[in-house]
Amino acid sequence: MDAAKGAGGTYSGPGEGLTVTSLPEGHVPPGHPPDQLPHQAPLNESEPGDYRDVQLSTTPIKVTKTLWQRIAIQIGLWGLLNKRAPGEPAKTNQITTAKYTIISFLPINLYQQFMRLANLYFLVVAILQLIPGLAPTSWFTTVFPLVVVLAVNAIKEAYDDYHRHKNDKQVNARICQVLGLGGQEHPTPWNGLLVGDVVKIEQDQELPADLILLSSSDEGNECHVETANLDGETNLKSKACLGQTAGVTTADELVDFQRRNVVRCELPNAKLYKFDGAVVNRLDPSQPHIPLTVDNLLLRGCTLRKTSWVIGLVVYIGEDTKVMMNHVPSARKITQMERHMNVLVGYMLIWVLFSSIMLGAGDQIFNGLNHGFWYLQVDGTWPELGQGFAGWIVQTIRFIILTNGFIPISLYITLEMIKVLQCTLMLNQDRKMYHKDSDTPFACRTTSLNEDLGQVGYVLSDKTGTLTQNVMGFVWASINGVLYGKPADGKPGTAFEPELPSYVSKSTSHSLALDPKVHDAVRPPGAGSKQSKALADPAASNFFTLLAVCNTVVPQVLDDGTFVYQAASPDEEALVEGAAQLGFRLKHRTAVDVELDSHGEVLHYEVLAILEFDSDRKRMSIICRCPDGRIRLMCKGADGVIIERLHGEQKLLASVQAHLEEMSQAGLRTLCVAEKEISEEDFAAWMEQWHAACVAMEEREEKIAAASDAIEKDLNLLGATAVEDKLQDGVPEAVDALVSSGIKVWVMTGDKIGTAISIANSCRLFSPGMPLVILKEQDFEDAVNQAAGGGLRDTPDQRHSRRAASSLTKEDIVLIERKILKEKRLEVQRHAYAQQQQNSRGDAGWATFTSDFSSPDHAITQGAAVGLVIDGGALSVALHAEHIDELVSLCTSCKSVVCCRVSPQQKASVTKLVQVKCKAITLGIGDGANDVGMIQAAHLGVGISGQEGMQAVMSSDFAIAQFRFLTTLLLVHGRLSYFRLSRMICFFLYKNLMFGITIFIFNAFALFSGQFMYNDFYMTLFNILFTSLMPLAIGIFDRDVDRKKCVKYPSMYKQGQRNENFNLQAIGGWLVLACYQAGVIMTFIMIGHDSRIISRWSGQPYTMFESGVCMFTIVILVVHLEAMQVEEQWQWPHHVAVWVSIGIWWLYLLAYGAFPIRFAADLYYMFIGVVAPNGQYWFYCLLVPAACILPSLFWRNVRRLLYPTVQDIVREAVSMDKRTQEQIQHDEEREMKAFKPEIHTKNTGFVPPYDRNSRHYKPVASSRQIYNPRDMQHRVAGGPPQGRRHH
Repeated sequence: MDAAKGAGGTYSGPGEGLTVTSLPEGHVPPGHPPDQLPHQAPLNESEPGDYRDVQLSTTPIKVTKTLWQRIAIQIGLWGLLNKRAPGEPAKTNQITTAKYTIISFLPINLYQQFMRLANLYFLVVAILQLIPGLAPTSWFTTVFPLVVVLAVNAIKEAYDDYHRHKNDKQVNARICQVLGLGGQEHPTPWNGLLVGDVVKIEQDQELPADLILLSSSDEGNECHVETANLDGETNLKSKACLGQTAGVTTADELVDFQRRNVVRCELPNAKLYKFDGAVVNRLDPSQPHIPLTVDNLLLRGCTLRKTSWVIGLVVYIGEDTKVMMNHVPSARKITQMERHMNVLVGYMLIWVLFSSIMLGAGDQIFNGLNHGFWYLQVDGTWPELGQGFAGWIVQTIRFIILTNGFIPISLYITLEMIKVLQCTLMLNQDRKMYHKDSDTPFACRTTSLNEDLGQVGYVLSDKTGTLTQNVMGFVWASINGVLYGKPADGKPGTAFEPELPSYVSKSTSHSLALDPKVHDAVRPPGAGSKQSKALADPAASNFFTLLAVCNTVVPQVLDDGTFVYQAASPDEEALVEGAAQLGFRLKHRTAVDVELDSHGEVLHYEVLAILEFDSDRKRMSIICRCPDGRIRLMCKGADGVIIERLHGEQKLLASVQAHLEEMSQAGLRTLCVAEKEISEEDFAAWMEQWHAACVAMEEREEKIAAASDAIEKDLNLLGATAVEDKLQDGVPEAVDALVSSGIKVWVMTGDKIGTAISIANSCRLFSPGMPLVILKEQDFEDAVNQAAGGGLRDTPDQRHSRRAASSLTKEDIVLIERKILKEKRLEVQRHAYAQQQQNSRGDAGWATFTSDFSSPDHAITQGAAVGLVIDGGALSVALHAEHIDELVSLCTSCKSVVCCRVSPQQKASVTKLVQVKCKAITLGIGDGANDVGMIQAAHLGVGISGQEGMQAVMSSDFAIAQFRFLTTLLLVHGRLSYFRLSRMICFFLYKNLMFGITIFIFNAFALFSGQFMYNDFYMTLFNILFTSLMPLAIGIFDRDVDRKKCVKYPSMYKQGQRNENFNLQAIGGWLVLACYQAGVIMTFIMIGHDSRIISRWSGQPYTMFESGVCMFTIVILVVHLEAMQVEEQWQWPHHVAVWVSIGIWWLYLLAYGAFPIRFAADLYYMFIGVVAPNGQYWFYCLLVPAACILPSLFWRNVRRLLYPTVQDIVREAVSMDKRTQEQIQHDEEREMKAFKPEIHTKNTGFVPPYDRNSRHYKPVASSRQIYNPRDMQHRVAGGPPQGRRHH
């Protein structure tokens, strides 16, 4: 392979998304001899750009590695020693998706872990503890928990990366066939492929590298591939062979091609839908080049389908392949709670430093006031430096080490464990979010964002495929001034009652095919009665012929003879299927031919060029030679794009526009259809421009777009289509629940304003009677034109010339545009004021109302019951930096917002704007590739596995099958995750603070000496063992209300939006409680365990370590008892966490005390021999926890009575309902018991008296009475029949 650089400098290729197909290779345009192509500028050294030349090789080179090379590759040393320079091609086809190697694992992993402030703090403390004589405690107390935390995270990372390495090894070892001379096929592992190799791939095999398609087994010289591994789409894509090599089967047949030609490719890039290349005759570079586009490129990771075999030329390998260049690790999203937690840990570090400084100062003061204490042994040598600055520094460091218990180092790992378990045990297993029809369960694609699900303020949603089913039905068509498919009631999709042809199914979703008028219009000549012949319209046949031909749909014939269409979009599939049901069936498609069955007559259309659809062009065209020999351009696309390309005045334009408006009002998706005939001379002239654009290696996309615009003009309008996309099940209820929970729902769609408003009304985004404010691009243009002296009805050319001739500056235009935004906001205020006057008796006055409404807080938190509709053009103006504040103020003052005709980039821009300006958590949800930017830009990305592939799911954080599942995800799991994690973090901080304060206060009693009364080992195990289970139980199983009540009372969700459970007040309450309880514990211990008290028969007084055991026991009991009283619903994991943790502490005392004294130290035989026989210890275990817990228990109950929260009220209501239901059930059972003995299963000769007015009796049909409790319950619940009274 040779690399060549043009003289013009660095190549800058066109943007991603090229979807224009060149003339099929080997096809000769009309008017040219078979051995010539239209002349174009040669691609040689004189043309600027960077590219690579690939020389085909028919002699495979076997790559071998020495033992040392294989070892270096395994441990990751090979990649470090053989790093390729920027721009240098990949050397092997070996790929690596793993994050670490054996050499890099520890450095990278430790670096990432020490980016956390708590881990870094403990590392510094551990280093200080290693200094001899400095630390008051053993280094083990800090190093052990730090090592445990680092090890757990490292093991998790290593486990994940091991599976990546394992998968990489399997992929690199796959075998493919490389062709060689003599008809040989050499089995070669994927990592042994080189650029220039000729590879043979068989059906259902994955492609090992990026290949140029040389030949295939298909008669049409094409193949079909599935790109699900790349972009998630399961629809098959067609790829065309290189014309010069089509039909070859061995490497020997490529020798002449190898001798004459070289394949010139652009430099590797990550653009999946773009490829610029050409086949260059290296013997005569002046010869015309054969263009290569993305339709000739097979990408690594694709799977060959519906084709027996293909032969391809390897052009990109390893890291140069497009799939690997797109393999970029997604940026880590940090939740709002984690950000707050990091800040809180920072404040705790400041507190530790401050308290240590104060304790060190206290030590210096004590030493200054009390000289000559011989037993302190302060001799001024290290580390007892005595009074002075050096002594103060040493003592401060000691206190920093001693009070490290304030910092919850294990909180992070506990938080990660809880999130993983929440996802695996709760979310992924929830059957309420399982879609049975598609067999799609819920999937957590990340485990770090759970709590943000409970704090969402804005949901930004796509429409098509997200709110709607994206299963399209062809329902209406405007042809030759007639609107077909519209039933008498005017509702789309309503069935007709006609006699239909046998090939039309009455259950079809394409209701247009059920209209008898359209069948009469497309009836072929000579068919049907005289009356039906009179109704035939050739324009209708031309219309549906265009729909069947102008597309990229690939038809497939199943074994039973039925046709299945593989389409890139559901819209195209609906149009082709609808045309088929009207007698225009697409039978076969290749790169050069389209076969159409038109009412039994097979027609062939020779494809000359295809100009495919993309989001910028908004249209798709095909140029073909029709069966009558004429060349026609067929085009379909967005109405605005097609109408502006029409030729002169079109007689159908007025009727089509009226029908388009009617379709839009019905909420249908519309397209316009047009065509034109092209002369041979015009086509030949255009083909030269087209080929020059297709082979250009510089700015190819721009040149192709210019060539497309040159031919797609002067069109003749044929009509318009309307496709219905119905709402998904449960969407209105889901939107209603989200809005009721305080979440603002914004919809961003590419549809027209009328269609978007109709869908918004259907899904209850806009309520009935809600006033709408509409902002269009036309509003800005009219205002600027009027300021320039023009009129409202000026043409675009008149507006442009008038603006150019006026003296308006850019600043003037900005002021005019800002004025429009302010006027729209004033319109919202007027509607809000009118609603207030309608709903209230008093009149606060317009001036007062507008002054209140202009408050940003009011705008963001309230939102008037007004809907806002913005089109894409207006949004592009409003998104300028000068108007952002006005735009945000306008949008947030409305209840719901719908953005129409927006591009994917605008979706992402609006999402980022809401994040930055509204300071709220955003959730982006969509199902297509055009939603990926919005999903990735939002705090939370939710992908829907729909009809548009899996691109959105692959880019998302959470994946669901239906929009309605978003209610369960947010209102149930999101709210509970936020509730659990916020409580768990507060509890964690509380227990650490209380534990640390006991050490802090004891040092005040110990005259700031740095002495501690706890044993080193159980201080170390406080977070790791003795109190580790309760945070897990809280974070996974805690629940304040039932999940049904979470949906029934959506207002509870607002607590998460306001962050009530993790704000300063909530955290401060826990910290105050920790200070109080630590004070109570220290008071009882320091007074009750006075050394003058004789505690045993031996006469030995209490020691410091006995007091430490007692105090540590009380701390553990208080911590767990406090957790017990805050739990709302007890489950078995809570019992396990409490009683097992307490039991482990006492078992630890027994086991550790039994060790030899050199290991057990001060705990040797301490518990069983000293502490346990002492009655005061057990008495304190009852008394002190009660003194700590009772005040907080009293306060919580008083608060629930005087200041109840929403969930307190809901729980009370649930409790009352439960008591009411139990009372009703008790009364029913009592009544049934009283009545049942009087019901006999056989005739005993006694018939109880019958009272027709009694609700307990019914007429006895026979002497054999059947007792039916269900009927009894129904009658008890329903009461007596209407009009009757009890006696």
